[in-house]
Amino acid sequence: MKLVETRSPSFRRRRNDRLNLDTITLDIEAGETLCILGPNGAGKCTLIGCLLGLVEGSTGSVALSGRSIEALSREDIARLVAYVPQSSELVFAYSVRQMVLMGRTTHFGRGGAPGSTDRLRVEQALVSCKIAHLGDRPFVELSGGERQLVLIARALAQDAPLLVMDEPTAGLDLGSQGRVLGLVRELSRAGKGVIMTSDMPEHAFVLACRVALLKDGRILDCGSASDICGEGAMSALYAARLRRLQNPDRDDLAAFVPDLGREDRLASAGQDEKKGGCTWPCEE
Repeated sequence: MKLVETRSPSFRRRRNDRLNLDTITLDIEAGETLCILGPNGAGKCTLIGCLLGLVEGSTGSVALSGRSIEALSREDIARLVAYVPQSSELVFAYSVRQMVLMGRTTHFGRGGAPGSTDRLRVEQALVSCKIAHLGDRPFVELSGGERQLVLIARALAQDAPLLVMDEPTAGLDLGSQGRVLGLVRELSRAGKGVIMTSDMPEHAFVLACRVALLKDGRILDCGSASDICGEGAMSALYAARLRRLQNPDRDDLAAFVPDLGREDRLASAGQDEKKGGCTWPCEE
């Protein structure tokens, strides 16, 4: 059974606006990761809202584990899909363990008390995310990478078969990005379905997962990163001249960088020199 199926959902924020989402059709099964790539304003957040049943006024259909999302209560949805936001700003100094325990709320209910099973799931999630040593630390004192791992642990404790992650590596350094992506791969191998949005095509190559290219609310293409993430496709997706950098030892790893062109680089260097800055290459 597919964990999520979308059939032509469309959505516009205002009556006379263009469609923010236009007939999106996607699906994902257990043990699969789908990376949604697209520029800012492509509709990634709106699509996540549809998957979580948070967007009103959309057309088409979304089904979670074979059940129409319109027929599900918020508690039902929380048992089928867990959400990992980009970040979380807190006023109160909850401990890491308390933060992860919040993921169990759908099981013991509002106003209820967590039981032994709930606490066991919390400890298992902390161990899975390799942050058990942070359990008693205040969440607000953690680094960005540590906070993101806590949010993933909270989603794990929720015990939902599908995780939806909104740019889980946004704002993280390369080391923290690697830890988050490694955890995503482990979750997929353990049978979880993962849908993640990203601005970075190289993440799809690292995960060797299926990719959907989203622009102006429409899916332009869907397939493996190696098949659909070429220079032309990425340049069109991000409306910029991009170059693909290929690892000579690994055909399955690639990254993209903006190509300013030789004339642009020389012009930029001249401006830096006039300002008293260094030219390229710098000589100090």
